[in-house]
Amino acid sequence: MNIIVQNVFVFLSIALSTNQCRATRPDFTGNTIPEIRIQELGGDVTVRNGDMLNCAANGIVGGVIRKFSDGNSIPNPLGYSHSALAVLEYPRWVHELILKKTPNEENKGQNCTIPEEAGNYMREALELCYGNDIRLAGGGKSVLRAFTIEASGTATMVLRGGGPCALLLPFIGWLANYDGSVYQRHVYLNIQSELSRQFYEEHIGRSYEGLGTLSELVRAVKGRNNEENTTRVFCSELAGLFYRRVIETYCRGEDSFEQMLRRYRNVSNLIPELYCSQLGDRDLLHGIAGPEIVLKEYKKHCILL
Repeated sequence: MNIIVQNVFVFLSIALSTNQCRATRPDFTGNTIPEIRIQELGGDVTVRNGDMLNCAANGIVGGVIRKFSDGNSIPNPLGYSHSALAVLEYPRWVHELILKKTPNEENKGQNCTIPEEAGNYMREALELCYGNDIRLAGGGKSVLRAFTIEASGTATMVLRGGGPCALLLPFIGWLANYDGSVYQRHVYLNIQSELSRQFYEEHIGRSYEGLGTLSELVRAVKGRNNEENTTRVFCSELAGLFYRRVIETYCRGEDSFEQMLRRYRNVSNLIPELYCSQLGDRDLLHGIAGPEIVLKEYKKHCILL
């Protein structure tokens, strides 16, 4: 990890240790939704377990993705090119999960699903940002913190020899280092940690679409993947797997349950712009999440002619 990224995480670990607190707000059913208020971002940013993070990347990669998206009829007014999730978890628990699922001398590589380089990258980011929480925690708990889970890869990790995969990273560090605009959508459901923890256990470290399966990404733009295949996952596909589970768990019995579930019948056809609130009824999160909140925004992104 380069020195600039290290310094960002060290600074944030000090700031977060004193400036974060718990708050609650009611959801649409009248239940209370736990959330974390992040003072480093002016105190106005709160994170709930399962919030959507819609992203519009700068640079050539973001431009290529937007260019491909021009091939369908789905509006993309904010230029989305990437999807991620915000989740709440205890750093000590995340640290133990990463150690358990990354090959090392203790586990001898048994039942490990996280590639070694990806595991080392996540562990270093976690220890630099939330090291005090991990060391001082008792019984596996500390202060609840915000994380992101996404199917992606960083230049640092790839240069070390690790391929892109599903990563679980400290939220503030991820946000500070993301090159592009980021929009957040609050979920209206009180998603319990049991559901999100099971999801991490199953998907963390799962490989991103490889060069041999990039055709699935291309077909997804036009909704032409006839079968769902999640042995490898791209960003919006991973988010779709999460929200489908959320809907199956928390929305069963609602009048719109079947309609909501139909949107996720084949997550291999889900692309980032489908998570935009401006799509109305076509929005994948219609009825379970609010409108976009700007976390960081660039006025102009790379657009390929």
